[in-house]
Amino acid sequence: MSAHSITNPTRRNKIALCLEYPIDLQGGVSVLCAVLARHFSSRYEITLVSPDTEETLDRSPHRDSFTSLIRWDPQRASIATARELGVALAQHGVELAHFHYGGPFGFGNRLLGHSPIPCAVRRGVATCSTVHLVIGPLEGYCGPEKPWWFKVATWPVAWAGKMNTLRHLRREVTVSRWGEARLRNRYFPLRNRFQTIYHSRLAVSEMSASESTKERVVLSVGHVAPRKGQLILAQAFAKIASRHPDWNLLILGGINAPECEHQIRDIIARQRLQGRIEMLGSRPDALDFMRRAAVFVQPSFFEGLPLALQEAMLMRCACIGTNIPGNTEIVTDGVNGLLVPCGDVSSMADAIDRLLANDRLRGEFQGVARNSVLDKGMSVEHMVDEHARLYEQMLAEDC
Repeated sequence: MSAHSITNPTRRNKIALCLEYPIDLQGGVSVLCAVLARHFSSRYEITLVSPDTEETLDRSPHRDSFTSLIRWDPQRASIATARELGVALAQHGVELAHFHYGGPFGFGNRLLGHSPIPCAVRRGVATCSTVHLVIGPLEGYCGPEKPWWFKVATWPVAWAGKMNTLRHLRREVTVSRWGEARLRNRYFPLRNRFQTIYHSRLAVSEMSASESTKERVVLSVGHVAPRKGQLILAQAFAKIASRHPDWNLLILGGINAPECEHQIRDIIARQRLQGRIEMLGSRPDALDFMRRAAVFVQPSFFEGLPLALQEAMLMRCACIGTNIPGNTEIVTDGVNGLLVPCGDVSSMADAIDRLLANDRLRGEFQGVARNSVLDKGMSVEHMVDEHARLYEQMLAEDC
């Protein structure tokens, strides 16, 4: 673990944003931390805790949002490194540390003594956390390949470690109501620690340019991997492509699972859909594609609160999502979009066919999409306001 000072502006309070991923990873956790840092950098001095190095942070477009860096390697999480991070936060003068987890057991809190949060609190640092993805109760604290009996046997240890961390947190934030309900039930003795703040990276001002004419494009955005469901989407589109020869499917996102990419390309080749199904890789202009696409599909098997689906609604796409938590907090079936069972190729094909064939229904969903999301408080302005309230309350309590 190392510390690197970048600048030294004069600001009233010092906070830390702590994550187990590089700030430029482009996953949901990194993206949201970067958004928070950008909006709060004029209000607080912000220390970044992450696996980044001085060199990677210096090359990052988010560099100016942070005044210092404390390097944290999640692969080396231990009792010793937890203590080191707690000490480093206090030495940097951090008054409030916000830890971000990919799942409920981030930052070593599955084992007593392995989380830096109690160490930081003992040194006068107020702490809160955000869980970006709530998974099953027997997942996330040991390898997914472990047998069920091993997971059941070790669950009490993980539960005790998590409870010890929760005792030291002022708040644990979830990004969905469903996630909050599950964690409240799972850790019922401390159920009042939890609250929901919907995350978003799109400001209302960025939506005004989204009135462009919609094109006959079905779009999906996300890392290409089995859990994101692009293979199911490609299979479904292939079933109905001949009935809609003027429609194309575009898949945007980096390749996380090469075997998934190969399977999709095999469908393209076998069904002779070259030019009809295109994999365009990771694109910085994904929002421009959303502005133009008539239909957006989120075919995932599980999500926290999917940013891509949320942004597609804000860009007035007619949306289809799988019937999973996260998606269902954004799409209400038949009201502002369609929901289908995850992994069901036939149901997905029927939903796509229905939207492509029915201009009126597609237009109705496009017309209500944006307001249906904004009415739930899913905008970057609302997210920043909610975090500002949380931070100010915590800092005032310390004062």
